Amino acid sequence: MQCATSNSCPTRRTRKLRVHHLILLVTVGPIGLVPGAPTRAAATAGHVDGWQLLLTKLTPDNRFTRVKSAGLLAIKEGPDPKLAFKTQGGPVKTLPLAAVITATRPGFTPNSAGKWRVFLKDGGWICGRVITSHGENFHIQTSFGMVSVPLNDALGTGKGKKGFQHPRAAAHDRLFYASGGVLKGTFMQATARGVRIHTALGTEWTPWLRIKRIVLGGLPAHTSTVAGFSVALLNGSMLKAAAVYLSRQILTIRTVIGFTLTIPLSAAGEIDTLTGNATWLASLQPIAYRQTPLFGRPWPLQRDRNAVGEPLKVDGNTYSHGVGLHAPCTVTYQLGGRYRYLLLAAQMDDSAQDFGRGRMTIRISGQPVYRSKVLTTGMPLTFIKLPLRGADRLTITTRPTSILATRCRIDLLDAALLRK
Repeated sequence: MQCATSNSCPTRRTRKLRVHHLILLVTVGPIGLVPGAPTRAAATAGHVDGWQLLLTKLTPDNRFTRVKSAGLLAIKEGPDPKLAFKTQGGPVKTLPLAAVITATRPGFTPNSAGKWRVFLKDGGWICGRVITSHGENFHIQTSFGMVSVPLNDALGTGKGKKGFQHPRAAAHDRLFYASGGVLKGTFMQATARGVRIHTALGTEWTPWLRIKRIVLGGLPAHTSTVAGFSVALLNGSMLKAAAVYLSRQILTIRTVIGFTLTIPLSAAGEIDTLTGNATWLASLQPIAYRQTPLFGRPWPLQRDRNAVGEPLKVDGNTYSHGVGLHAPCTVTYQLGGRYRYLLLAAQMDDSAQDFGRGRMTIRISGQPVYRSKVLTTGMPLTFIKLPLRGADRLTITTRPTSILATRCRIDLLDAALLRK
């Protein structure tokens, strides 16, 4: 990030001193307990708190194995991490972490809509308001304590994702007003009341009520680390992690961009492994998506939501993972020969009621391999497992089978790609 003025910019020297990596300690509770000190969470390390584990082992009907009412005890470090857990009244069990797809609190659904977020360069974000910062770090007040993020690792802050998806090099920081218009300059400081930005005309102070978002300039993050985990927190935060550890109910998250976050396990809602045997189809970016609008209204592809952006719900049951499609549509994914099987169950979402009736067709490398029965609400779920054999492309097509099917909302439930 550069100043909009000449070499007299008052922040130029501090900008050169920015740190790229930070070991992050989070204060817990209103009295600011020091991490590592005895806490209530540490005292209840053996408590079974109702987590649900989704395992890569398949049942005879091609469903993932689920373990309910599990208490997470430890995630051990090492080249082959292990998860130790305990079910109510059962013994302590240990599994390779690669065998666990997700660990989820029952009823948890990530939701950060309408919340202020600090967006990170690895694709994650932290929900909370920026209280104060000056030249080096964002200090974010969250529900689980104060978090500090180096400005070099942040894309900016705002309430929506727009403007933060594609980080590019920029000469200036930019403040977008809620009423329209942009202020260019160098980000100086944020307080509980507002933000200061140094511009060519001097230092401008803007209250938060007038701000839509702040996008930081500078170069995109450069890292060779691949995210192995995605951790969703109860306050709406979403973190991409290279490693996750758990000890005495304290969760340590080492992010892809280098800093480490230490929080109580009670602040986490879901831990999702990204480099294990299974990859959620919703986590992939389609290379092509075409949907024919109904009555002039287009319907986007939805990730982990149904076609209208609500939770995936079939036969009264809610599913956390899947893809929501509104027929007629066609979506294509580039697989690159990395997967051996496709697993999913296609069904009409409950929200379609009596106005949903359609079919789904699957093509692998251009060849049709599966055609569903006519899908309507209330039908029993059928999970399928299709061999990919190193296929390069996957194409899924949905279409209505009746002119009255104005709500043809087809859910691809627990849609996943298996490596073995």
